[in-house]
Amino acid sequence: MPDFDIALRYFTGLPDGYLDDFWESLPTSGFRVADREFQPGPFAAMEWLVPTAVAIYIAKPFFDVVIKRAADDFGDVVYPRLKSGIARLVNSTLLD
Repeated sequence: MPDFDIALRYFTGLPDGYLDDFWESLPTSGFRVADREFQPGPFAAMEWLVPTAVAIYIAKPFFDVVIKRAADDFGDVVYPRLKSGIARLVNSTLLD
């Protein structure tokens, strides 16, 4: 069992007296209150990862269609223009 009933975790580096008003407002009668200071870092990773993974899994068919159409457009429209542009660049710089 923990040695406290109410705990407050806060980042290292808070100014002195920053939490004094909060501590005074806590109902401390009958409660064991503890404060824990910790270094900032990554946390709540799984809570953010799981919903994102589910959303990506659900949206995968939509993204597949969009990416396929983008690839078709690139192959039909952009690639010939890119190829002719590079050919003109090579002809004007290397062959002159």
